Amino acid sequence: MSIWLASGNCRLNSVMRTRLWLVIIVMLPTFLPAPCGAMDSVGREFFFAFQSNYFQPPQYLRLYVASQNGALGRVRIAHLGFDRTIQVAPGGLSQLDLPLTVRDLADNGISKLGVEVRLDGDATVYGINRANNTTDAFLALPTDALGRHYRVLTYRSASGKSQVAVVGTVDGTKVRIRTSAPVRSLTPGQQIMLTLDAGDVYSLVGATTTVDLTGTLIEADAPVAVMAGAKCANVPASHGACDHLAEMMPPLSTWGKRFVTMPLATRKKGDLIRVLADRPDSHIRFNGEQVAVLQPGEVYESIRVQPLLIESDQPVLVSQYSLGTQYDHVVSDPFMVIVPPTEQFLDNYVFATPETGFHANFVTIVALSQSIATTRLDGQRLDRDTFRIIGESEFSGAAIALDAGIHRLEAEEPFGITLYGFDQTDSYGYPGGMAFARINPIGDGWP
Repeated sequence: MSIWLASGNCRLNSVMRTRLWLVIIVMLPTFLPAPCGAMDSVGREFFFAFQSNYFQPPQYLRLYVASQNGALGRVRIAHLGFDRTIQVAPGGLSQLDLPLTVRDLADNGISKLGVEVRLDGDATVYGINRANNTTDAFLALPTDALGRHYRVLTYRSASGKSQVAVVGTVDGTKVRIRTSAPVRSLTPGQQIMLTLDAGDVYSLVGATTTVDLTGTLIEADAPVAVMAGAKCANVPASHGACDHLAEMMPPLSTWGKRFVTMPLATRKKGDLIRVLADRPDSHIRFNGEQVAVLQPGEVYESIRVQPLLIESDQPVLVSQYSLGTQYDHVVSDPFMVIVPPTEQFLDNYVFATPETGFHANFVTIVALSQSIATTRLDGQRLDRDTFRIIGESEFSGAAIALDAGIHRLEAEEPFGITLYGFDQTDSYGYPGGMAFARINPIGDGWP
C-alpha cells in the first residue's frame, strides 16, 4: 500500500501573494490555499472502522502509521480486549495487524468495534482491508478534522451491498440518519435516530445489492467519523470484476467548489467521475460545460477519458472510481478515491509504496501550471513534459509510476495528489492528503 504524510505548511511567497490580490481585484475564479492553521490529515487521535469485505476470511486488516518527527501511542479495540503499543521512528512507518473480527459489524445495528488510535506525536494513519482479489484502503481523518454533518458517496453493485459506518468519538452522541435508498424496512427519506458512545459503530447496509446509499445525510450533536463504500462493487455495475470500496468521508463543512482530475494510469477507456450535491440548484461544470443542476443528495456521474476541471457554484463532493478490469481488459479493478478540492491543497506530502502486493503503484499530481518548475519528487525536479494542461484551466496534471519505498513531494505552492495501485483483479486508491479547513458554514445547532 501507499502511505502519505502531509505537513500543513502555510507559506505564501511574494509572487503568490501578489497573484492572489490580483485575482481578487479582477474577480476571476480563485485558487486559494487552505487558511493558515487549518486542520489536515496529520493528527494524534483517530477513530475509524473496517467494513465488511466480500471474501471470508480476509487476508489481513492492517493499520499503517507514519510520523515525520516520531510518535509513540496505543491502538485499542475495547470490545475485543485489543490494546497494543505502536512506535514510529522519526521519518518512519510502522504497521499493525488487527483482529479479523474487527470488520464483523452488525448490519443496520450498533457494534462496539471502532478502532481508536492515540499518539504522543503528529502522525498519519491509514488502513487496508485486504481480501483475495478485493482490496481497498482509506485515509483516516484525525478527530480535529471530523465534523457533525455528512453526506456519503457509495456505489450500487450486482455483487456486494453498499454500506456506511458511523463511528462515535464522544460518549452519548446523538445521531440522525436520513437514508437515500431502502434499508431494511425503511423507505428513502425515513430517519434513523440512535446514540453512540466513543468506539461504537453503526453500520448502515443497503436492502439489496442494487441499492446505492449515495446522498444519505448524517447529522450528529458531536463529531463522528463516517466510512462509506461497498462490500464489493462492479464499476460500472454491468462489468466485472467486483472489488471492495472504502473511503473516509470529509464533513460537509470542508467540501469545495473546484476539483481537478487526471485519467488513471494504464486505463484505456477512462474512469467514472461522480459529483454529489448538498445544496439546492448546484450547477456542475466539466471543463466549462454545464453538465447538471443537482438538488441536495443528488449525484451526477459520467465516464470520462480526459483530464477535467470540475466546478460548481455550491460546495460539492467528488469521487473518482477505477473501472472493473472487464471494461477495458487491463490489469486493474474498482476502487474509489475522494478527490481533494483545490481549496484544500497542501504544499508537501511524504508517502511510501508497498514492497509487495501490487505490481504497479502511481501518484497523480495536479498543480498550477506555473508552479511545475518548483515541484520536486524525492528532491528532484519533475520533467515538465510529463504534465498535461487540463482543459483551459490554470492547472496541469501527471500520473507518475513509483518504485517501492518512501517518497516526498513538495512545491512552493499548494497542489493535490491521489495514490493508487493495481494488481490482477485488485486495486486500491485514496487521497494523498488534504487540508480540512471549515470553508462552508454549517449551523451549530443540533441537529
